[in-house]
Amino acid sequence: MKDGKLTGKLSSPGRDGNTTTAEIANASIKGDVISFSVERQFGDNKVVTKYSGKLAGDTITGESVSPGRDGQTSKREWNAKRVK
Repeated sequence: MKDGKLTGKLSSPGRDGNTTTAEIANASIKGDVISFSVERQFGDNKVVTKYSGKLAGDTITGESVSPGRDGQTSKREWNAKRVK
């Protein structure tokens, strides 16, 4: 939380072996449940992935949902740890 808003960055490994970083958006936290989205650009395509998870101490465990091929959605489990 910063100035009453939930902020942060998402780092993830890319297909080329490099790590990509993106700002989170539309973030909220209610009790121990957190949700946010991340927008990334892949060539000419903008992809928005929505994340939700449960906070326990310095760890969040949850699920992400993003557009997949042929109109299908792709779901994945994820986890994050606070960097001190």
